[in-house]
Amino acid sequence: MKALPPVMIIAPPADPHALAVLGRLHQFGSYDSFIWDASRIPMDDQLTYKLGSNTPTKATLIRFGEKIDLSTIHAVWYRRFHSPNIPKEVKERAARIHAARETSSMVHGILTSIGVQIVNDHNLEITADNKV
Repeated sequence: MKALPPVMIIAPPADPHALAVLGRLHQFGSYDSFIWDASRIPMDDQLTYKLGSNTPTKATLIRFGEKIDLSTIHAVWYRRFHSPNIPKEVKERAARIHAARETSSMVHGILTSIGVQIVNDHNLEITADNKV
């Protein structure tokens, strides 16, 4: 059986729904699919990108030391996005909030720009969470 392209599931590592989906993806041959706990950014994981006017966005996720070229991702299943892990050195509350919002915005922007199908569109979740 030919391996299917990977799906990136954004969820906490112990999320039962994400684990069930990951198991089914592996059963169907998408062996490189994985769960990414986005709260690991920026302390533990890194997300880099390069924008070009005539080329697609080049985005790389560095997760547990492994570089994953996000152009190889077939789809993103957006299960849960938890607040980024901001360094403890950022002590002022307003600065921590700002850093978390900027990091979240970067992640959402990159996901939107890589041109893959997003299941459970994160923009709708952002809208739903904005009660102001």
